[in-house]
Amino acid sequence: MSRMHAVSVSCLVALLLAMNAFAGMEMPAELKAEVSQYPDSTVVQIVSMGGNQVVMLDCGSADMREVYDFFSGKAKGNGWNVVMENQQADLLMMRGMKDNKQLTVNVTVEDGKTMTALSLAANQ
Repeated sequence: MSRMHAVSVSCLVALLLAMNAFAGMEMPAELKAEVSQYPDSTVVQIVSMGGNQVVMLDCGSADMREVYDFFSGKAKGNGWNVVMENQQADLLMMRGMKDNKQLTVNVTVEDGKTMTALSLAANQ
């Protein structure tokens, strides 16, 4: 096998492993217990800092309002007290409080995709 071919194969293997790791990301259990994951959405990013978690979901071509209503309904159904809502043409946002925790939901449309950022943090 030539050196160039070996490098190409190594790059391909690394790319496939990275794609499998990306495809295997799951919403953290604590956050999923509070609002669950939007049907057919994909976790594209998870950031954990101490007890704080931020998850970015790609909700595909789902309607922004339907996605927002899904998460708002799940939060309220699990006892979150909605303390702030912000509704604009390109952003739907809510913040809820419960048991010394804060939940934030941001739904936007970027490049034709409905994206949702979920944040669960301890109250300061």
